Amino acid sequence: MEKVNKIIFLIIIAGISLTGQSLTWKVTGRMPVPVFGGEAIVKDSLVYILGGYSDSLRRKVDLIQEYNPATNQWRLIGNMKLRRQGFFAGVHNDSVYIFGGVSGLTQFKDYLEMWSFSGGSGYLTLNPNFNRIYPSGEIYNNKLYLIGGLQNHKTDTLGINYLAEFDIPSRKFTYMTNGPFNPSSSPAQQMTARMDSTIYIFGGIQFGISQNIYRFKINSRNFVKLTTKMPKGRAGGSAVVFGNNKLFVFGGFNEGNNSLSNSDIYTVSGESITVQPGPVMNYPRREFMSVRYNNSIYVFGGNSNNQNVPYIERLDFLTDAEVGLDLVPEVHILEQNYPNPFNPTTTIRYRIDTSETGFANVSLIVYDIMGNIVATPVDQEQRSGLYTVDFDGRELCSGVYFYKLTAGEKSYVKKMLLIK
Repeated sequence: MEKVNKIIFLIIIAGISLTGQSLTWKVTGRMPVPVFGGEAIVKDSLVYILGGYSDSLRRKVDLIQEYNPATNQWRLIGNMKLRRQGFFAGVHNDSVYIFGGVSGLTQFKDYLEMWSFSGGSGYLTLNPNFNRIYPSGEIYNNKLYLIGGLQNHKTDTLGINYLAEFDIPSRKFTYMTNGPFNPSSSPAQQMTARMDSTIYIFGGIQFGISQNIYRFKINSRNFVKLTTKMPKGRAGGSAVVFGNNKLFVFGGFNEGNNSLSNSDIYTVSGESITVQPGPVMNYPRREFMSVRYNNSIYVFGGNSNNQNVPYIERLDFLTDAEVGLDLVPEVHILEQNYPNPFNPTTTIRYRIDTSETGFANVSLIVYDIMGNIVATPVDQEQRSGLYTVDFDGRELCSGVYFYKLTAGEKSYVKKMLLIK
């Protein structure tokens, strides 16, 4: 009987991939000039990649690359005024507004740069608040919002304001706040996304990798730290709004991983926000460029283990309505372990939905390549929720292993690699 069970298990892991989720990242091509630390924006039917660092050129670039998602074609169309890495760029009307991310000796660090789709570029206005490294930002209702970033050493000794509101038509700052942060040590590499007139701010790095989530209501200028935290700290990733109330936060890095491929899906309901695991990218990456284009999220470039990632990935939905259908937590989800490969420890996350029964009998079993059980990290009743298991493989040999989550009558299997 034991031999039969092993055969059945090997057939399962060889023939199917049970991910517990219907959303899948697809690799769709390569960048002609891969970069990390650049910015991506959408204008009409085209995507534009600005700046970044190129391994092949061994320097920051000022290039503006144009990508057509319909034809999968690329072309170089222009240049920024400065070479930049770790900056912000956003679209307003027929222009792109650019600040931050400049190092080295130049008198133009404190300037807001503008590049026009109709041709031409220039410096608009001078203010030390524009001089920040790895900031985030948003543009809404004729206003540019500067968020976080490292203070450049040449900046005025008073420091930069953590959040600054800049009125584009009048070219004046209209609001500034440091929130809970010291002006000389604002967090950097945070992930922001705007949902209507509310900006959500995730993670970042400040004396360590943060798990905090902040919310800034533009109209009331109300800035608060939410009680909900990220499942794990994350910085240098991306946040994208999808559907009526969904936020994707994905990629980046944390204190244990140079680059991440996993994602979290946040659901906003009134003043509350909940989180569940999301789909895993094919390539871990940090400092990448991402956009929402129609009913897809596109990811370009990035850095993994100090090398450019050249691949483009796309996550598709059919309609905004189906975002809600796909992501409502009505199923169990088993996430890919991270890091993977690992030595000797790795983290496994899974979500259990027991809304109908109240609880479920849950087991998490690790098998070797021959189907032998080598560990059973979980074997108990559990209620709905997101669970994290730290698996220690120091007693195991290098090789391929499979971990199987069984919750009630449903099972999910994923593969992991131990390298010693």
